Amino acid sequence: MSDRVFFMPSISNDDKSCILSQSICILYTPEDEHFGIVPLEAMQYRKPVIACDSGGPKETVVHGVTGYLCESTAEVNYC
Repeated sequence: MSDRVFFMPSISNDDKSCILSQSICILYTPEDEHFGIVPLEAMQYRKPVIACDSGGPKETVVHGVTGYLCESTAEVNYC
């Protein structure tokens, strides 16, 4: 998995555009985030967003259409 997951803080706009255009989806982990620009940027590139069903993503991600909203507990099983 480490060859497929990258953590890159503070990237340039050009790098962000390149990464988003080549991504399969975006995993957005903050819980109760008041807005969250990352999901909107991902959706601009037509990438599905997987996010907690709270805060900003609850208002911007359409479950099953533009992404998936999930419970934020570790016990949830989506298989």
